[in-house]
This record gives sequence, C-alpha cells and structure tokens, in this order.
Amino acid sequence: MVNRREQRRSGPEPSPKSLLLKPGQSGLRPPGFAGPPAARPGSFGFVRSSSVSAVSSNQSNDSDPCRPSQHPSSGSDETPSHKATATPSEASHGQSRPPPPPAPGLQRRTLPPQRSSPMVRGRTAAVHGSVRTDRAQELDRALVQQLRERCEQQALQLQSLQAQLKKASLCLDVFSITTQHFCHKSESAIVKERELSLELARIRDEVAFSVAHWEQLQREKEEVERRFEAELQGLRAQQRRELRALEERLRARHRAETGSLRAEQRAELEELRARQQDQIEEMSENHEASLMEIETTHNDTLATLQEEHARTVKNLKMAHEQQRRSLEEDFEKIRLSLQDQVDTLTFQNRSLRDRAKRFEEALRRSTDEQIVDALAPYKHIEEDLKSLKEVLEMKNQQIHQQDLKITELEKIAEKNVYLEERVQVLQQQNEDLKERIDKNLAVSRQLSEENANLQVNVEKESNEKKRLSRNNEELLWRLQTGELSPRMSPSSSPIHRPVSGPGSPARPHSYHQ
Repeated sequence: MVNRREQRRSGPEPSPKSLLLKPGQSGLRPPGFAGPPAARPGSFGFVRSSSVSAVSSNQSNDSDPCRPSQHPSSGSDETPSHKATATPSEASHGQSRPPPPPAPGLQRRTLPPQRSSPMVRGRTAAVHGSVRTDRAQELDRALVQQLRERCEQQALQLQSLQAQLKKASLCLDVFSITTQHFCHKSESAIVKERELSLELARIRDEVAFSVAHWEQLQREKEEVERRFEAELQGLRAQQRRELRALEERLRARHRAETGSLRAEQRAELEELRARQQDQIEEMSENHEASLMEIETTHNDTLATLQEEHARTVKNLKMAHEQQRRSLEEDFEKIRLSLQDQVDTLTFQNRSLRDRAKRFEEALRRSTDEQIVDALAPYKHIEEDLKSLKEVLEMKNQQIHQQDLKITELEKIAEKNVYLEERVQVLQQQNEDLKERIDKNLAVSRQLSEENANLQVNVEKESNEKKRLSRNNEELLWRLQTGELSPRMSPSSSPIHRPVSGPGSPARPHSYHQ
C-alpha cells in the first residue's frame, strides 16, 4: 500500500530529462527569473520517505500489539530504504546541491514505539503466565487506552502529512510549468534580438546615407550663401546710387517750393495787414456811433424814468382801484420801452464782444513782429477801449439799477395780484357767510315757530293737569264723606281706578287732543 501511494505521488514529479536544455535554447535566464532554493527537492523526498515510515510503523503497532520486538527493527529497516530512494531524486535535480538536513520532527515520531517496547514485553510475559492480578489488568487497560490515543494522534499526523504531500506535488508541477514557460520565452527573446540586430544595421546604413546627404546639402548651402552675398553687395551699391540721385532731386524741389511758399506768405501777410486796417477803422466808427446812441438812449431813459417815477408816486397815493389800473398801464409802457432798449443794448454789446474776440484771435494768429507793426500806429486804441469799458460798466450799472426797479415794480404788481385774489377769496367767504346767516335765520324762525307751538301745547297740558287734579280732589273728598251713589259699581269705583298724581294725568289721550 505504501509503495502504491509513493508511486502515485511520485508520478507528477518532473523527470531530469525535462530540466535539460533543448538544442535551440540558451543557458541565459530571462530577467525576473529566480531558481528554486537548493535544498527544496531533497527536502520533499525526505519528507515523503519519513511520512511513509511513520505510516508503516503505526500500522504495525495497530495490527499486532503483542509483538513489541518488531517495532524498532521495522522502523530501523525502513528508514534506510527511504533514504536510499530519496538520493536518486536529489541526484536528478542537481549534483552540486548539498544534502538536505534531517527532519527532527519525523525522528521524534518514530521514538514512542521504542519507549513502549518494555511494556509490550511485560504484557506478553503476563499472557504466558498462569495468574493475572488486578494490578496487571489495570496496567493493561491503561496501556490499551494509551495505544488507542497514540493511534488516533498518528492518524491525524498521517492526514496532515498527506495534505503537505499534495501541496509539495503542486509546487513541483508549478515549478516545471514555469521552467518550460521561461525556456520558450528565452527562445522568443533570441529571435527578437536577431531582428533588432538586423534593424540596427539597417538604421546605421540609413544614418550614414543621411550624413552624406547632409554634407552635400551643407556644401550647396555655402555656395548659395556666397552667391547671395555677392548679389546683396551689388544691390546695396545700386541702392546707394539711387538714393543719392533721389536726394539731389528732392533738394532742388524743396528749394523751389520754399521760394514759392515764402512769396505766397508775403502776399498773404500784406492782405492781412490791409484787412486789419479796414477792420480797425470800421470798429472805431461803429464804436463812436454806438457810444452816441447809448448816450442818447440813456438820456431818454433817464427822462422817461423820472417822469414815470413821479407818476408812480402820485398814483400810489390814490385809491386801491386807481392804483392798480395805473400800475398796469405804466408797467406795460415801461416794460415795452425798456425791453426794446435792453434788446438794442444787448445786441450792440454782443456785436462789440464778437468783434473784439475776432480781433484778438486775428492778432494771436499773427506773429509778434506783425502785431508790433500793426499796433504801432494804434497805441491809443487800448486807452479808448479802457474808457469804453468804463462807460459800458457805468451803463451796465444803470441798467442793473433799472432792472432792480423793474423787479420792484413786478413785485408790487404780484402783491396787487395776490391782494386781488385775496379780496376775491374774502368776497366768496363773505357770500358764503351771508348764505349761512340766511339759513340760520330761516332755521331760527322755524325753531321759534315750533317753540311757540310747544308753549301752546304746554299751556294746554298744564290746564288739563289742573282740571284733573281738581277732579281727583273732588273724588277723594266724596270718598271720604261717603257720598258715592249706590248705582256706581265696584268696578267703576275710584278704588279700582289708578290713582293719578299731580304729575301723571288719568287720561293720557289728552296729550293727543
């Protein structure tokens, strides 16, 4: 049984022929490849032999416990045989590998049967004896129990060893597959290396060809650069000659144009001087005429203002109606006359300012020498302008005073308008009050009539109350004296009637009479 199991387990082990190199393979290992440890295959063979010896020893102990002398002999006989079988497998993997160390755990498993051999001998001696004591029986029972426990332990150890054996066989299969894979991989790497060497030779040829072509292009480039430099020098010389000729032509043209421009400038300057002279003469004449007109208008306005002032003072002393009418007429007259005067003065002032601005702009545009030459015979114009400015300022002040007076008159007119509106409002209020008074009078008349009617009614009621009080007194007197007639029923007697006081009459229907 043990030999069959060993044959089955040793079946997937790689043969030493499979580990040899093929003729197309190289001895190089690919990168990342690491061989198995040196002592692994030997250890696998030793574990297998020790496990088989342990199984055989357990079976011999379980099958025949009466023969203790055979256990050590069997264990000692089987161990060398397994060691002998393990050595060829180690030699197949490699002669240079060192022998595996002995397994201490497996040797310990073979020791318990040697310890138990004296007890088995004692048991056989007791069987052959004639009398068994109770103590011997107890020892036998304890021995049997120990042997059973030991058998169970060895069975468990056997199962664990079988599992380890399966794992070791799987590891050997994996190792063989990986070695085959890396062998194929090394073959493909050799083929790729040959292809790369061919491609490298081809690339070297191409590089040599490209270097030769580049040298040829470099020589052609140098020749083209030389030609280009020669052509460039010729073009530069030609350009210099053309530039010199162009400069000479431009200088001649510039001289001719400068002469013509100077002549035109002189003619324009003479025209400007003549125009300035004419403008200055016209401005002086217009200024004198405007001064005369302003003086006449000023005198007229002063006279009219004095007359109007006297009229306004007289008219203000009149009654309210006459004052309002006179103020309206005077205001219209003054407004029209002053509006015309103000319009004329403002128009003249604007025209003079525009002319002065134009003159100043013309003087600014001309050069300093032209200004000095033009203003030399007209130095007194500045003094005249200053005097004119002073006169204009005086006129402006007078106009401002007139404007103030006009504003005062406008304020008075506004006050009059406000007073008229106030009077109208007061008149409306007076009319409303009159209407209210009439209404109140009508209401008072109606109330007086109602009061008279009420007084009449009150008098009637007082008379009625007096009559009723007299009747009550008579009835009371009759009751007290007993003068009632026998015809009077008790229901009609004054006892069953309500007693009417002086403030509550017996017949309320008298109010409605």
